Amino acid sequence: MKTLCFIATTLMLTFALVGCTKESPKGGPGAAEAERNSNAASDADERTFTLKVPSITTTVEQGGRDEVTLAIDRGDQFKEDVTLKFQAPAGVKVTPAETAIKSGAEETKVTIEAAPDAPPGDTHIEVTAVPQTGQSVSQKMPISVTKAS
Repeated sequence: MKTLCFIATTLMLTFALVGCTKESPKGGPGAAEAERNSNAASDADERTFTLKVPSITTTVEQGGRDEVTLAIDRGDQFKEDVTLKFQAPAGVKVTPAETAIKSGAEETKVTIEAAPDAPPGDTHIEVTAVPQTGQSVSQKMPISVTKAS
């Protein structure tokens, strides 16, 4: 019985963690080659990265703000800085407006702020990850602006 409980708990935790981020296609200098050789892992995969944004909608009240973590998953040979650029909807601001995940780092935090008159509703922020060389990738980060209470 204890084994069954352990297995059930492990499965629930695994499913909960899998849904925490959305991952982009591969970017970086090895991305094009890795895409061509998608049937098998290759050295090109090691020269790529993927961008990870929260998959759970970030809710921000009008006039409020929230901090989110953005990350990249690096191949073993991908050592470049990656610049993150943001395209936010009207009434929503990302601070800083542009940031970098430096070589050797895996993540950064940004603040999402909704103006007092931001239109309420579900939308997204387009996050673009630009490496020093190779392909850039983008991912939509879901957000919801709610009316101020």
